[in-house]
Amino acid sequence: MPITPNDNKSLSRMDKLRRNLTDVENALDKLSRKEISLVQLKETFTKLDGIEQELKGFSKLGISCVSEQGRFYTIKEKIEHNAKKIIAVFGNTKEYQSYRETTIGKIEPVWWRLDQVIASDQKKKTNHFFLVTTVLLLVGIALYVAYKEFLAPDPTYVAMYEHQTKMNELLDSGLYEEALREAEVCIDLMPDMPELVIAKGALLEEIGDADSSEIYYNIALLRMNAYDFYSERSIFYLRMNNLDKLNQDAEFLIKFYPDMANGYYFQALRFENAGEKSLAIEMYEFAFEKAEANGDFEQAAMIKIRMATLMQQISF
Repeated sequence: MPITPNDNKSLSRMDKLRRNLTDVENALDKLSRKEISLVQLKETFTKLDGIEQELKGFSKLGISCVSEQGRFYTIKEKIEHNAKKIIAVFGNTKEYQSYRETTIGKIEPVWWRLDQVIASDQKKKTNHFFLVTTVLLLVGIALYVAYKEFLAPDPTYVAMYEHQTKMNELLDSGLYEEALREAEVCIDLMPDMPELVIAKGALLEEIGDADSSEIYYNIALLRMNAYDFYSERSIFYLRMNNLDKLNQDAEFLIKFYPDMANGYYFQALRFENAGEKSLAIEMYEFAFEKAEANGDFEQAAMIKIRMATLMQQISF
């Protein structure tokens, strides 16, 4: 008979801490689905007290538990964000306060003072509302005049953007022929945008019209450099889950632009979509180094977040 976490008496303190963190995370998932009972919620609060004490204990011992601290911080944020839902499980604020009174000395952690959190947030919102209303009243007319005179968006661009948004929604739903029609409308409205031409080429390729697709790819290549072209096309291959084509473009970028981040980044995304998480992390590391070396700190930060998320998934 396999050993379960509850049966395994040899679990280390760190293992127990991680198990309790997972239990609390699962409980909060139940809360979001409105499936948690009052008994389960009270048990969760008790576990949270234990987790906090254990983390403090590890800290005093000089034991690093950055990942666990990060999970605990995220849990506290979720609890604060769902304060009203939690109190609703108790029935009302009075019932929640009554239960808190039975936990003498435990009013500091956020889960024991959610009524105070709600009251504070409401006060801030009220003050903010009056402040914003006053400011908007003072500058509203001036902004409106300036907008009408100088900043009103090009109606053609607005129309194109609406069709582009619809095209992407259809593309993500796998409705490629319908998405192609929206791409054609976008090109009619703004024929000089190479990204739209690539979109049409990718959609034509996906529905089997490779000859026409090649024509549009060549048109786009006349209007933008190869690095931007293959990067843009990779986005469409990724959205259509065409991992073979994505691999080809990523390899091209790595071969001809080895000091740029996108080739490694798209390769990482391909591996991640294929379930090859270790290879994906390796490529994310390459992409992060290149982005940082090129001073593209925004892309570097995005890559680091994706890499950290994936590493956390592997560790659990």
